[in-house]
This record gives sequence, structure tokens and C-alpha cells, in this order.
Amino acid sequence: MITFTLGNNAYDSRIGQEVKKLENVRSLFIEGSSLTVIAEDAEVALPTIMNLLKSMDVPVEKVSIAKPTLDDVFLKYAGTRLEDKSRIGEVTRVREMIRKGGRL
Repeated sequence: MITFTLGNNAYDSRIGQEVKKLENVRSLFIEGSSLTVIAEDAEVALPTIMNLLKSMDVPVEKVSIAKPTLDDVFLKYAGTRLEDKSRIGEVTRVREMIRKGGRL
């Protein structure tokens, strides 16, 4: 998972369309000025995405690579973050159940 913080609220839909076309990119989502890209191999995808953003004159202020969390997976499939809805207790419960190998 690669998260780009874009400068000057530079995101527009054509950026997402072009990034989705790249090899290695599985999906992406936007939250404010952050563009998060789910890639098969983030370290391989990063230079290609950076080159694309540069060619489109998209200012990038910050880049980070991380493994997706349970909340990121939930966001991908449900379209909303659990924590945004003050459901931190539920997130904690689900994480604890997964750690214990239990069922929901």
C-alpha cells in the first residue's frame, strides 16, 4: 500500500484513471489530499507511479509505504472506515477475534 499526499489538493479523476492503468496496481482510493494505491509490489510500483504523477504535473508532498491494516481492507470492500463512524470498539473486537483465531 502506497500513500501519496498530494499538494494543493491536486487530485482529479484523471489521475486515478491513469494510475489504475499501471501494471502492478490493484486498486486505489482517495481521502482528502491522500491518494492510496494498493499494489501487488509497492516497491516496484512506486517509481512508475511517481514518474506518472510527475508527467501529469501532480505535486507530491509525501509518500509512505505500508502493509494494509484491517481497517484498510474494510475500507476497500465497504467504502468507509470503521474508525470514522466511532466504531473503534468494534474494530478492536474484530482484531482481537482474528488474533485468537476465532470466528466473528
